Amino acid sequence: MTMIPCTEGRVAVASAADGIDFGAVNSCMTISCILDDGSKIAAHDAIFKRVQPQILFALKERVPADRQIARVIAAGAGTCWTPTMESQQELASGMSKADPSFKEQSWQEQDRLMFPNMITRNVARFTEVLSRDLGVDAGAVEFRDVAEGKIRLDPDGALEVDEAPD
Repeated sequence: MTMIPCTEGRVAVASAADGIDFGAVNSCMTISCILDDGSKIAAHDAIFKRVQPQILFALKERVPADRQIARVIAAGAGTCWTPTMESQQELASGMSKADPSFKEQSWQEQDRLMFPNMITRNVARFTEVLSRDLGVDAGAVEFRDVAEGKIRLDPDGALEVDEAPD
């Protein structure tokens, strides 16, 4: 067994016998697709180092034609991303364009105004987006909110999280 690294801004592919190591996350989102043969395709989106062209497209385009995604596991900072994988900074920029006074608010107030749009408050919507865009049943999608810690996917496709102490 080998743990394949999946660093910020990257997509990694692992065989059924291997796992994925995302390393430490604090504002990132990781999304893993477990294929019908047990192999894995995973991506690690970071606010300042995005997966290109977009995380869900990057994952889907790596699925071999003779394979299907059986399960999807997302883990990361749900307070930093919207259900459509728009980062907190992108959301703040859009809110500033819609209402220029948004920029004049303190960071705490901006955060309070953005929070209702984030995954943490919209888990069902996030799993719905993953289900739809990756072509899997909603029941085959799971999300774990990890504010800060180390994330790994073992060879059997089980999520392992070592959360940082508060």
